[in-house]
Amino acid sequence: MGELFSKHFIKLATSIEFKFLLSLLVGFLIGLEREIRGKLGQDVFAGIRTFPLIAGLGTLSAWISDKFYPHFLALSYLGVLSLSAVNYWIGVQKRSGITTEVAVFLTFTLGVLVYYGYYYEVAFFAVVITLLLATKRVLESFASHLEVEDIFLILQFLTLAVLLYPILPDREILYGLNPKSVWKFVVIVSSLSFLGYFLLKLYTAKGETRGLVKSLLITALLGGSVSSTAVTLAFANLSRELPAFGGVLFLGIVVAWAVMGVRVVVLTSIIAPPLFVPLLELFIPFLLIMLAIGFFVYRRGDLKGETDLQLGKRIKLKNPLSWGEIFEFALVYCAVSVLGKFLNAHFGEKGLIALSVTSGVIDVDPITIALTNMFAQGQLALPVVLTGILLATISNNFFKALYAYIFGSELLKRYITLLVAGNVLYALLGLMVLKWL
Repeated sequence: MGELFSKHFIKLATSIEFKFLLSLLVGFLIGLEREIRGKLGQDVFAGIRTFPLIAGLGTLSAWISDKFYPHFLALSYLGVLSLSAVNYWIGVQKRSGITTEVAVFLTFTLGVLVYYGYYYEVAFFAVVITLLLATKRVLESFASHLEVEDIFLILQFLTLAVLLYPILPDREILYGLNPKSVWKFVVIVSSLSFLGYFLLKLYTAKGETRGLVKSLLITALLGGSVSSTAVTLAFANLSRELPAFGGVLFLGIVVAWAVMGVRVVVLTSIIAPPLFVPLLELFIPFLLIMLAIGFFVYRRGDLKGETDLQLGKRIKLKNPLSWGEIFEFALVYCAVSVLGKFLNAHFGEKGLIALSVTSGVIDVDPITIALTNMFAQGQLALPVVLTGILLATISNNFFKALYAYIFGSELLKRYITLLVAGNVLYALLGLMVLKWL
């Protein structure tokens, strides 16, 4: 019975009637967006009826060309292009851009692909095309906030991820170091930093910095994904200028630290997925304790009124994709990775724990990735990895707390002391639990 049904389904899916109806559906999806765009007052020459017909024409043209007249598809393409060109020429004085004309050409092409059985590819491209057409205002707003340096930032990221990675040698060259593997970790870390940096720039470029609490939390959230140290330093300086807002600034610092914890979980889970659940179990209570302390302090404060802090100008985040930053991270990671293997071979777990504490002060990412990679290769047990990552994170928090003590107000220093105490207590509790594993 199942085999008979399968045969009938295959026969139906390969019939010209089914392909024609599928083409109409694809054209309807794109045409619906164009029809809505036309009702909004924009000049479009094809809508909810024309686009399905264009897609259907593509399928029928491919069928006729395949079965009867080989040149019919080329003539149909020429006809669609001519129609689009004439319409553009007529309406060139009324509008700018050729979005609808290009959409017509693409819709016809999707109809052709339907005939040749590329159903999944057609569905994918139809959704992407419709999404691009429907998000015109969002994309234009996005582009309007970009600067020349942002374009170079995007080009740097593409060079880093697309051009350099494939050409690197995939072999061990020194004490377990593989250039392709090292660069893969550079790409992963840079991707997260790139996303946070870009979102923060877009947020501050829009000038949406009114509303103190909202601005602080969003800035801490986005900035913390790039550099929680930079956020801590900026908010510590602000606490001296605005002593009455110490509780809110402290909450922003806590959010940035919490985001760093989430970043650690994401990084390690990408490299070694089996660590995801154990790290969640380890970090969720830690993050909740820090956030509870932050909101407790914030709720006790007496915040009155709002102010425009221009947070985007206050927080100086380094370009996470500058070549100096990239190679600095790569070198630190290589050094930590080699040193970690050496200490593990000669001193065992104690050597790795010492390395986690000391290197975490500088940057938590290299030691986190090094430990995770050793775990993925079967060189470390789970409790050792979790212990090292926890201690690296807390030692990094201590380093950031030092910034707050040096540059923050007296009120912020008292709040930070409370947060440091929470870190110490959780570290002791976490180490006790991990010893039992």
